[in-house]
Amino acid sequence: MKAAIEEMFPDTKHRNCLFHIKKKCYNKNLKCFASNEDLPEEFKDIICNNLTIEEFESLWRKMISDYKLETNKYFNKMWEMRERLIPVYLKNDFFPFLQSTGRSEGTNARIKDNVGPTYNITSFLKEYERIVDAINIAENREDNANKQKTPK
Repeated sequence: MKAAIEEMFPDTKHRNCLFHIKKKCYNKNLKCFASNEDLPEEFKDIICNNLTIEEFESLWRKMISDYKLETNKYFNKMWEMRERLIPVYLKNDFFPFLQSTGRSEGTNARIKDNVGPTYNITSFLKEYERIVDAINIAENREDNANKQKTPK
């Protein structure tokens, strides 16, 4: 898929799903995370809370060194793929609604239900705008309903 995207859409930024990659990393390294009490929190913090690429790379290298993970294939794979999955590398690019796997999969399903393969970009954008409007209407309805309720 990566090669096809690069060939067919050379100006497109290909992004991997951080949620799925983190989940796989946790699952494949259960022993490592279990035996290093602070590693899960540090791992999550380094991936999600850096303001600059330099900060991320410095903290990542320190984490790898501190926990002796230099030969860990999943951490090495994440390092190799960092520009396609770590948020700090992607903060200047537009990825609509992609905050978590649930949201992205929900958005994908919604678009697949409403946009066909023969749509041109204008039709796609009109449909996308309709989807955004529907989401905003639903959120406003929920906000108004919650304002009417009395806390327990």
